[in-house]
Amino acid sequence: MFKLLSYLRCGFLKPLPPRHYNYRIPNTDFYLQRKNKWTMAELPATNFDGDKESNLKDEHLSEEDKRKSHKEVLEEIKRKGREELAQKREERKTKREEKVMAENDSPDEEDYYVQTLSAMSISLQKPEKVLGTGLVYDELMLKHKNDWDPNFPEKPERISEPFKRCSELHLVERCIRIETQYGTEDMVLLQHTRELLEKVQSTSQMNRQQLQEFSQHYDSVYCNQSSYECALVALGSTIELMEQILKKKITNGLAITRPPGHHSMNDALCGFCIFNNVAIAAKHAVDNLGVKKVLIVIGIFHHGQATQKMFYDDPRVLYFSIHRYEYGNYWPNLRESDYDFIGKDKGQGFNINVPLNQTGMTDKDYLAVFHQVLLPVAYEFCPDLILVSAGYDCAIGCPEGEMMVSPACFGHMTHYLMGLADGRVCVCLEGGYCIKSLSESVALTLKALLRDPCPLLPLKMNHQIGTILNVIKVLRPYWSCFHYQDLLEDDTEELCSFEEVNKLPPRSDVKFNKEENESNMFPLTYTYPEEVQEVYLLQKKFDPIIDQLIAETALLRPPYRTCIVYDDDMRAHKADSRGHPEDPDRITRIFDKHVELGLLERCLRVQSRHATESELQLIHSSKYVEEMKELAEKTVFDLRKLAWNYNSIYLCQETYNCALLATGSLLNVVHTVLTGQCIIESKLTVGFTHKMLNASLITYNSMMYSSVSQKESIWVPLFIRNDILNHL
Repeated sequence: MFKLLSYLRCGFLKPLPPRHYNYRIPNTDFYLQRKNKWTMAELPATNFDGDKESNLKDEHLSEEDKRKSHKEVLEEIKRKGREELAQKREERKTKREEKVMAENDSPDEEDYYVQTLSAMSISLQKPEKVLGTGLVYDELMLKHKNDWDPNFPEKPERISEPFKRCSELHLVERCIRIETQYGTEDMVLLQHTRELLEKVQSTSQMNRQQLQEFSQHYDSVYCNQSSYECALVALGSTIELMEQILKKKITNGLAITRPPGHHSMNDALCGFCIFNNVAIAAKHAVDNLGVKKVLIVIGIFHHGQATQKMFYDDPRVLYFSIHRYEYGNYWPNLRESDYDFIGKDKGQGFNINVPLNQTGMTDKDYLAVFHQVLLPVAYEFCPDLILVSAGYDCAIGCPEGEMMVSPACFGHMTHYLMGLADGRVCVCLEGGYCIKSLSESVALTLKALLRDPCPLLPLKMNHQIGTILNVIKVLRPYWSCFHYQDLLEDDTEELCSFEEVNKLPPRSDVKFNKEENESNMFPLTYTYPEEVQEVYLLQKKFDPIIDQLIAETALLRPPYRTCIVYDDDMRAHKADSRGHPEDPDRITRIFDKHVELGLLERCLRVQSRHATESELQLIHSSKYVEEMKELAEKTVFDLRKLAWNYNSIYLCQETYNCALLATGSLLNVVHTVLTGQCIIESKLTVGFTHKMLNASLITYNSMMYSSVSQKESIWVPLFIRNDILNHL
């Protein structure tokens, strides 16, 4: 119940505000003003038998007949008056009874929701069939490479090795392969100028020297004779994957493509990128495919400045970027990469930057941003499609990001996004330059898209609270999900405990890149700072850590996602009075709904059983167990009297047997999960919340005495604790 209330408060089950009820109703003011003020002359000339013909005044009627007619009318009025008085007496009696009940029971908000929801009937459509995960990959894109700098970080292995790792884990065979497509000129022109298109086209006819001269005009870009073809394939395949998702041929998908696109400007190549694949796909979706709202998530450790500019005033596209910034000292060194650039005109509030101002960020920092910023806004925005510019340069071991995000974390972030847009998530490879961590991260992203369980993450308190508060500070006026955040009083000198939140950017000591001071020529080779080269490229300090993470990550894939237990015998626990919200029909209707929606056939049926007394006594005292056991021998009067000793409970002679069945069934479910037969449990057991809570606690304690492996014993407590929290 508390979980439902929290969902209501968080907006996940947000009730429609009154302005959404657009039904017209009669104006009642006139009737209220004239109530009980009719005179005899104003009485409706309507006969009560409904015969309108006889209502007409007949001037030929005798005086005696007229008196008789008036007498009948008066008798009818008196009768109606008596009925109204009786009705009012009944209403007063009902109000008195309700007042007494309110004083005795003191129902709170939770009781109100229980009583209301118990009377609800919800119509659900049968869920659509799970369509599968699409995968785009083509070795043709390996032809794009730097012919004069073999150590350039954007290299063919960035897609071949991740695909190889996905194949090793048997993920590719579980996907629906999407045939690669070439992008068209019209697609390119959705976001780029014709001049830029023609320049890139011309590279296919250039020799090596001409290619070098061409590349020098763009920041961190190279081209060879195959680059244009590869860029078209990357673009066309991204759009094809997105269209397959929108056509419901697949549920979600991953595009392992290159060259990337998130830095490519309207009229210039930039940062390893040629055509802005995701931005073009988003533009195509909202302009040509009828998609109303698109969420673009750029999880890269360089700001996706090009994508931001393309949708800066467009409220149809919610842009979210988390990136390394260092107050503007990190590439691309732009003022507009900071958190206070939130869009303009109609797009104000739809551009979200989360700048990270130090290196070494870990899973906890990324997930904190996801939970505190991205997910609340995303659920309020309610997108129809999610496009992910998946940059893995924040992964551990990548010299670009110098961060410490584990491969498993990318699976978690992907999993969180799949709860939005009916699961329509299109993930497109962008950055990531440590091949080992990149490959593992891409594989775990694909596992999440395939709905495999995410590996556990050891999390601690994050230290990006100041950054998160800054983002909330500027977005609060535009998103109701941030209204919970208290504001400082204007008439006081109170300051936020995080100093950076009390100021607005920029810092005076930071020099930003601007269009007027941009260079026209850039180096042909790509070099890292000396300390980065020493740690990441020469010593390969993080390789052993990555190997250890890979070895310790449990890549589980149980044969069933969900198990379910149900036993009709639990219906025997019921109240002796009708109308109690905790009714046996609760579990029967739930089970029938599972059957109706075709969910039962997709679950593993678990056998019900009775819990043993020794299992009960892991939590409950022997005295309490014996007291419950004696319920079967008590009279109805004694059971009612005993129930008053407990909070919100009723008892019957079958209660103890049903409680044993509910507890034992839950233990069987947990055993099924522990033995790797499924990953999610569904309990259809009758009883109040405290019964399921106790069963969860019993499971948690009995696990301490079970002979499970160390890896399982680490995972189980977290599962049970989440189960407990769900029932608090």
